[in-house]
Amino acid sequence: MIVHRIRWWVPLLALTLVLSGEWLRAAEDVWAWSAAATALLTTAVLPRTGRPSRQALAGLLVLAALLLLVVQYRLDRVERHWDEEREAIVEAAGGRLGTELHGAFELTKTLAEDAVPLASLDRAEAFRALEQVLRRTGLDAGVAILDHDGTPWAWAGRHRLAPQPAGDSIAAGWSQYYVTLESRRHSVRGRTVVASVLVWAHPSVPAREGSLAERFRASTQVTLEVLRPDAAPDSPDVFDYCEPTTAGPRCLFSVLPIPPGQADARALVLSRGGPAIAVLLLLVLFAGIVAADHSMARWLLVPLLLWMPLRAPVGPLVGAPSLFSPATYYFGNGAPFAGSAGVLALTAVLLLLAAIWLWHRHLPRRWWGLALGTGLVVATPYLVGELSSGIAPPSGGTPMGLWVSWQVALFLTGAALVLLASALMHGEGAPRRGVGWTWLGVALAVGATIAGMAVWDPSSGWPAWFPLLWLPALMVVAFPVPSPHAVVSVALAAGSLASLLTWSSELRGRTQLAQREVARLGEVDDPVARGLVGLFADDIAAAPAPTGAAELFALWRRSLLATQRYPVHLALWAPERGWYADLALDSLEVSPSLLDSLVAHAPRRDTVVVVSAVPGLHYVLLAPVADSATLVAVIGPGTRLVAPSRLGRLLEPHEDELSAYQLALAPPTAGSELEGAMRWRRDGWVVQARRPLVVADSTRAVTVQLALGAPGSLLLRGARAAAARCRTARPPVAFHGLPRR
Repeated sequence: MIVHRIRWWVPLLALTLVLSGEWLRAAEDVWAWSAAATALLTTAVLPRTGRPSRQALAGLLVLAALLLLVVQYRLDRVERHWDEEREAIVEAAGGRLGTELHGAFELTKTLAEDAVPLASLDRAEAFRALEQVLRRTGLDAGVAILDHDGTPWAWAGRHRLAPQPAGDSIAAGWSQYYVTLESRRHSVRGRTVVASVLVWAHPSVPAREGSLAERFRASTQVTLEVLRPDAAPDSPDVFDYCEPTTAGPRCLFSVLPIPPGQADARALVLSRGGPAIAVLLLLVLFAGIVAADHSMARWLLVPLLLWMPLRAPVGPLVGAPSLFSPATYYFGNGAPFAGSAGVLALTAVLLLLAAIWLWHRHLPRRWWGLALGTGLVVATPYLVGELSSGIAPPSGGTPMGLWVSWQVALFLTGAALVLLASALMHGEGAPRRGVGWTWLGVALAVGATIAGMAVWDPSSGWPAWFPLLWLPALMVVAFPVPSPHAVVSVALAAGSLASLLTWSSELRGRTQLAQREVARLGEVDDPVARGLVGLFADDIAAAPAPTGAAELFALWRRSLLATQRYPVHLALWAPERGWYADLALDSLEVSPSLLDSLVAHAPRRDTVVVVSAVPGLHYVLLAPVADSATLVAVIGPGTRLVAPSRLGRLLEPHEDELSAYQLALAPPTAGSELEGAMRWRRDGWVVQARRPLVVADSTRAVTVQLALGAPGSLLLRGARAAAARCRTARPPVAFHGLPRR
């Protein structure tokens, strides 16, 4: 029986992980039940020994099986008994809603009462103290101390509605876009304290995540529609929120819970259970590798590290979507094993483990081993360089975490190839070369990195001879040396190569992004913008007619134009009123006189007119919104040359983004440098290019500039990355002492 268990538990464990990975890819009954049954069968045949690793593995398998079945049961309830589930969601939300609202009201009372003593302090001290008071809040809240005439004296937090001194001690603040709960208190100096909490915000409002309704929706997937008490429908689902006062209960507003759709409910179940199952499966895999007795058993399980991300969306489930996204890295010639930075890194890990295993076998030195090892060393800079061409930096700049993921993937690939070459050339005897060879290889690698940064050209990259410059460094680190020296030399050499290639490929990607943006400028039609303008016209026709700037902003905020961040200027025009409700979110160059001419002489009130203006084609949408009114939307080219207006920065505050490059527009200079296509040139540690731009009957010059970064920071980044990952080149504990037969 013991022999049977040893023979079968490892394949059963592998089958469990494969079936579970299929469930993560397509959450269906057949995969859930098959994976759970196989997990329990694996637990049954697992050898009953006192090893903690196997006891932990058994517990993890049972837990994974139970969690799979529970999540699948919840999915089945949503898919097959949706009416019952929907009613249960509404009932649960209704029971929780009163508690949440009363908690928000108690928060306003506490804030107001805590702020009353502060109204007697010095004004500067009052500001500091109010900031401390608001640190205890979890919702979007604000506190203001008003003078007797209503002038704000001290305040803190966010005030969606202007605080007013007049009003009841318990009140609800209303506008078309906000609903707040308010508490008022009076100080001995005649000042009024107003504390408010945001209950609801219109979907078009930015930064509404702190409202009670949004937090309620995030935790329950139930949307709250807040209504005035006299406007609420006569429905048992409506919740009237009332608070006791000295004059009796007072209803502040009514709330109608709106449950999610069936697809949203299913996605919620998966978003809650999927990550836990993915983490459990990874723990099961690692526990199985540690618990295995033989090298063949471990090698049966290790490839599943790669299988799961190839078959299932592991990245979003473990909280690293960009790591496994082909949008940031994709090398088509190596697909599927180079379909993302994470998959490439895992592929390299498998190759690295194979190289470590082969390195410890001490193969006899033969001519074919020396030839293969030398060929691998020669091919390493070319192969890793080709893989680096899959790097695709985002237009908003490269975050450090994304850079590190690229560098780690290339580092592991380079280290695996060099260590595999070293294993082929190792020989049976103990290595005689010492620390001198280690540091010689490291010095040569650092020298090649410095030379690569110096000779890199933005137009042609590196000279044809440059990869050969790496051969001495890689050959030296591939020579057989004692294990500690091999770890250091391989890690630092591969880390230097990966750092240099990541740097150059990221720069190449940034230049390509800049070229694509510049190519859209001038007299060039943008089919994407045309399509979005047409969709915006459909949104206008389907929505209630806007009457002011607030309605215009709400209409635009829900459109794909806002999602794609196209610059826009919105306004309303009517023959009897002229221009009104002007909403200039961006600084566009279309003149008011031209717009006057368009609305006065347009043959139709529903049309799109293309206007040539700096820095490219603008699309002017004329859409009827009332009997005589026309909504005019000017859509500019999608470029960072168009700056947001002051109003746009106020309504759409964006955090400072990483800039992949800088663009500038200026009159052209005389000479031939602006003729022909866009050409890049390097000036020290800056790369720039200029191109003539003919638009609106004028010729200008658009300049692109990229900072290469200081060479010292790049070397430090590569050294830190390599040093931090020296452990990667060491054999894991489970692979030490592998038998040679």
